Amino acid sequence: MLKTTTQRAKRRILNKTILYQKPCKQCWETFRPTRSNSQKYCSVECRTKVQKKQVEQWKEKHKENGGSSTYYKLRFEIFKRDGFTCQYCGRTPEDGIKLQIDHVRPKKHGGKYIPENLITSCLECNCGKSDILLDAEQEKRFIRAYSGHSVK
Repeated sequence: MLKTTTQRAKRRILNKTILYQKPCKQCWETFRPTRSNSQKYCSVECRTKVQKKQVEQWKEKHKENGGSSTYYKLRFEIFKRDGFTCQYCGRTPEDGIKLQIDHVRPKKHGGKYIPENLITSCLECNCGKSDILLDAEQEKRFIRAYSGHSVK
């Protein structure tokens, strides 16, 4: 049976409507994106709820670390303690590297945000180490080396 042009057009529209529906990341109701295919939420209300939740999570995270000013102060004290030098490879910012703070025992494996567990690392070494656990001897060496240093 031959379909008419209008029947084909209706079928195409119906298929597009079904194909382009996706679930809202907040309420999980299906919706058809109106602005672009990258739209994640069905409404402004859902997007606002998610954004508020993200802000609250960020605030809680910073409360645990004593707030952002305490974080930056501790970060600078760790850099100063380590002589602004990567403790893995020995390079300094004068060598054209960017310094970061690394957890000797990664947070993923129960590492705390305390001076004894923090170390100065360059971007390359920190990314290379990632969340890898050092063997017990290496970890003890780093933690023992920094446990005697006071950080204000």
